[in-house]
Amino acid sequence: MTANQLRAKECVQHNRNPGEPPEEMENTSGSDFDHSEVDGGNSQINLEVIQISSPPKKAKRRNFLKRISKHNERRRRVEDNLAIVFMGFILVFLCCHAPRICLDIHELFTLKHANECRSHGFRGFPAWSLIAIHVSHVLLVLNAATNILIYCSLSSKFREEFKAVFCNGK
Repeated sequence: MTANQLRAKECVQHNRNPGEPPEEMENTSGSDFDHSEVDGGNSQINLEVIQISSPPKKAKRRNFLKRISKHNERRRRVEDNLAIVFMGFILVFLCCHAPRICLDIHELFTLKHANECRSHGFRGFPAWSLIAIHVSHVLLVLNAATNILIYCSLSSKFREEFKAVFCNGK
């Protein structure tokens, strides 16, 4: 038997917990420990006491994994929120820049024809494309102006900071 098993057996026999200090007992034999009680056959009880008193490692590992899981879940939510904000930027960017890109492609294919028309005294591009150029310029300005609106509508942290700076700040 190991020393821990002997201590546990002694605790069971004297009705005390393994962590409690032993009470003063009479020792009639000349040694510090009565060896006649060791061979009582209660070693299985000793093992149970030792196993109950030590915390299981699986529970510690499970708690550690739960904390990591919660941390990863929070981080994933933050990253998902950032992805939504960036998707909002991209969507607005594409909607505002699409007319300009289409006009640039149109101009690329009709530039030679437009230069020939101008050389003969006619207008180079059709009226609809001249109007669309002004509309696309307005959309480009709106694209720059809507970035703050996207931040405010999709990011709660940005809204809080915005309110703190502009509404409550001095």
